Amino acid sequence: MKNNQPVLAIYDLRGIQKFIFHTNAVKEIIGGSAIVSTLLEDALRAFIETRGYKKSLLEWYGDDKPKVFRFYNDKTDTLCYEVLYCGGGNLLVVWKTEELARDAGRFMSKYVLEKAYSLSLSYATVKMSDSYQKDYAQLCHNLDAIKSMGYRAIPVSGCPFSVAEQGTGLPAVMRSGDERISTETYLKREAAKPVYEEHSSKRYCLKIDDITTGMDKNYVAVVHIDGNSMGMRIRDRLASCKDYPSAVYEMRKLSRRISDTFKKALDETVDNQNKKKNEKLVLRPIICAGDDITFICRADIAIDMVRDFICKIESCFMCDTVDGKTDLKHYAFSACAGIAYVRAHFPFYTAYELCEQLCAQAKKKAKAETPENGAVGSFLDFHIVSGSVLDDIEGIRETEYINAQGYSLLQRPLNCAKDSESKDSVNTLLKNMEKFDALPRRWVKQARNAYCTGEGEILGVFKQADVYEGRSLATDGKAFDKDNKALYFDALELMDMIPGISEKKGGKRDESKIDH
Repeated sequence: MKNNQPVLAIYDLRGIQKFIFHTNAVKEIIGGSAIVSTLLEDALRAFIETRGYKKSLLEWYGDDKPKVFRFYNDKTDTLCYEVLYCGGGNLLVVWKTEELARDAGRFMSKYVLEKAYSLSLSYATVKMSDSYQKDYAQLCHNLDAIKSMGYRAIPVSGCPFSVAEQGTGLPAVMRSGDERISTETYLKREAAKPVYEEHSSKRYCLKIDDITTGMDKNYVAVVHIDGNSMGMRIRDRLASCKDYPSAVYEMRKLSRRISDTFKKALDETVDNQNKKKNEKLVLRPIICAGDDITFICRADIAIDMVRDFICKIESCFMCDTVDGKTDLKHYAFSACAGIAYVRAHFPFYTAYELCEQLCAQAKKKAKAETPENGAVGSFLDFHIVSGSVLDDIEGIRETEYINAQGYSLLQRPLNCAKDSESKDSVNTLLKNMEKFDALPRRWVKQARNAYCTGEGEILGVFKQADVYEGRSLATDGKAFDKDNKALYFDALELMDMIPGISEKKGGKRDESKIDH
């Protein structure tokens, strides 16, 4: 490398989820998401323009392939910076000097504060060596050390004499009609205006009430999806790169492949649901950053949405070949998901936190069931919130999902594999729901409640259903598996949330056949 030794710098937005979901107004959630999607790039662009750098090296990807890493081989010594990657709340930049990197960090921190109010920026640097992998690992270590200090530059939340904004508790600084709003809310609403003005096709919902239109229950599903082992597999691919330019090129290619695959899968999943429903108002994307997807949708389509999405990404690969070979199983995409079923006006930040916990539970099970040297599978977990969430999901399940006999009521997290027929798969869940679908909703509730009491009670309810029009539930006289986990509770609980399969197809339940 050159004697003046450039530095690699990473800039990381902190508090993204709380910033976006720090409100129950969908317009402000949309505005917060819009701010986050371009904030780092806008901040860096403003810094570059302020400093008067003429050569723009902001674009790291061309029309169809990554751009060549130009900074490394610059012979003119005129390049001051180059963006290596930007996305998902992270910005990776090479600077000519460490002073420039820190100057940019100070400028961008102030810019983030002005444009987003409660978001903050952390950044770290490392002097470049001849190994991108080594530099990036050290850079992440330095950033983690800075984050661990716990310091975040955020505005004062209020003073004894300030008026607090209703909902967020932030100090109100202006009026909007009869409302007193904070700087953060004002910025979000302004950022949302272009989204609403350009929303002529109505592909996505702009109001929660649009999502719940026509539903018996006023529930929505908040869904969080996260790719499996992305960082590890990127590191595996970069390990074979011999120099900085090839490593940067490969990193850019993989990053774009991940982002494009997940975004395309989401778009196609939405289009498929629109065709099934014969309508367009079913979903509102909130976060779509690389392999991190969050959206709000109708409660009755959430399982289908996640299943369809995962099937699409599992047919795609992070790379085209591995050392010239076509055995890409290790590089097939997979993902885990968390689904929180909540009332339409439930606090969305709480719902999102629950989604993250559910997704983490799904990932935990996916890794536990991964064969040695095998690819991590795709799993989903869900939870129906009937009141408020006062505990983490593990605590809730230890107290509320163990019956009087000490048996577990859950099979979830559920395997999303397209061909899986295991008792803890999505396919089995849907088959069980179809099995119970013709029965009255009152029976479904009775069966669900009987599970909480014990095996004898639930088997009695099953026998009662077996005489219904001569229909057999084909449960083989079993309500729990050999591990004392309920075989049908997941289906019974979810059926109380979403319309029955026959109802969606135009059929109707006969509520008079079984006398309770």
